[in-house]
Amino acid sequence: MRIMVKISKHDNLLDTINKAITSGNYIYTGHAEQRLQQREITRQEVKQILSTGHHEKRKDTFDEEYNEWNY
Repeated sequence: MRIMVKISKHDNLLDTINKAITSGNYIYTGHAEQRLQQREITRQEVKQILSTGHHEKRKDTFDEEYNEWNY
């Protein structure tokens, strides 16, 4: 029997994102690189969107299979 504890959500998601961008403490995964090409957008555009965007909390979902939040 496997018991999983649901992880908590980030309280200040946009602050966490902005700190990561400012400090350069982030990576682009292979999947992210693939999506950049498919959508024909640049890394700079992604940084701009993440820096100036807003969090639509109503779209947050919890993925029980991977035990993680999707924002």
